[in-house]
Amino acid sequence: RKTIPFSKEINYPRNWKEISARREKALQEAKSPVDVAVNKQLDQTANLSMLTPDTTLEDAINILRNSVDPPLVIFVNWPDLSQNAFVERDTPVNVSGEGFNAVVLRTALNRILEAVGSGAMAELGFIIEDGVITIATKESLPTRFRYEIYEIADLIHPVANFDEDYAGIMGGGQGG
Repeated sequence: RKTIPFSKEINYPRNWKEISARREKALQEAKSPVDVAVNKQLDQTANLSMLTPDTTLEDAINILRNSVDPPLVIFVNWPDLSQNAFVERDTPVNVSGEGFNAVVLRTALNRILEAVGSGAMAELGFIIEDGVITIATKESLPTRFRYEIYEIADLIHPVANFDEDYAGIMGGGQGG
C-alpha cells in the first residue's frame, strides 16, 4: 500500500485519452502490414467442429490453416517439437471440436497447443513474424527486445548538497 500514490500526487493531462490513442496508433503503425493482416485473420471465427481427440497435430494445423481465405502461412518447427517437447506430427490433439462451432482462430490455436503441450516436456507457443505463424516450444521462439537508454548518473553518484554541508567551511576564510 505504501507504493500506491495518492490520487492528488498523479496529475494526468486533460487530453490523456488522446495521448493514449496516439500511442496505440503508433504501436500499430510500427507493426508490418502483413503481421497486421495475419492478426486480423487470427481474430476471425471459424467452424472447427470437425476436430476430434484423435486428430493429429499436423491435421489440426492444416484445418486451422485452411479455415480462412487466404490460408494462413504456418511454419511448424517439427525438429524442435520432437527433440524438446517430444511432440510429433502424429501426436493426437486431445481436443473435441464440440464447442468449436464458432471459435476465434487465435483461441483455437492456443487451446490446441495447450492440449498437446500438457503432456509434453516443454510449453508450446507461437509468434507472428513477417506474416508467418511459427509454432515451436516457447524457449526456442524468437523474442523481440527493445533497447532503451536511460541516464542514471544521478543514481550512481548522488548530487552534492552544497547548502548545508559546506556552509561552515566557506564562511571562515574572509578574515576579520
